[in-house]
Amino acid sequence: MEQSNVCEVRNLSFSYAKSGFGRKKAGQGSSISDISFSIKEGEILGLVGESGSGKSTLAKCIAGLLEPSQGTIEKQKVQMVFQDSYSALNPAKTVGWLLEESLRLSGVKDKEIRREKIRQMLDEVELEEEHLDRKPSALSGGQRQRVMIAMALLANPGLLIADEPVSALDVTVQKQILGLLKKLRKERKLAILFISHDLRTVYGLCDSCMVMKEGKIVEAGSKDELYCNPKTEYTRLLLQSAGIEWE
Repeated sequence: MEQSNVCEVRNLSFSYAKSGFGRKKAGQGSSISDISFSIKEGEILGLVGESGSGKSTLAKCIAGLLEPSQGTIEKQKVQMVFQDSYSALNPAKTVGWLLEESLRLSGVKDKEIRREKIRQMLDEVELEEEHLDRKPSALSGGQRQRVMIAMALLANPGLLIADEPVSALDVTVQKQILGLLKKLRKERKLAILFISHDLRTVYGLCDSCMVMKEGKIVEAGSKDELYCNPKTEYTRLLLQSAGIEWE
């Protein structure tokens, strides 16, 4: 049976407001232009491109954090996991409070139901109950990223956007988090948009891949098509810089 789309983006564009001198304001991302693609249930789609190519801007539009200037997005519920889990988590609250808050925001009012859902989620993301009483500063980077994933999943999304989720972690912990994402995809049929500058990681995790340059998708396809037979010079250069050879 053919898998259904959990997200379909058509002709999407977004531009940041510029200063009086026609320059971007400090801290702004990059604009995007006329982007179209879809993600199917259970698919892991990689999004690569150099810094400033518009990857995070696209992600924020899909997640509803930015309002596109044109185009449409048809989607199931979307949740986003950010690179810097330390900044994204409230440092004054415990893990238990943060997870309960995710459920409260999702409309789960019964405290016992919230606690049972949290116990089940801890098993899914491979955390112990003892972590519930800790604040983010008492956790390792990998544990904080698991908390971020748990918070996102408690909202029961159809699409998880993971924006550089392992780039700040050491290699061993990276493998653990990537393994967790693979497991969640399989068990939940969860679609994942995985944003990364690491082309080797993308090849190991993703089914298909898109390449962004200057706010546009310049190439897209299955990972084998794109890595083994790149059609644009820009993709070839990205692969070269990662030490990846093609036929």
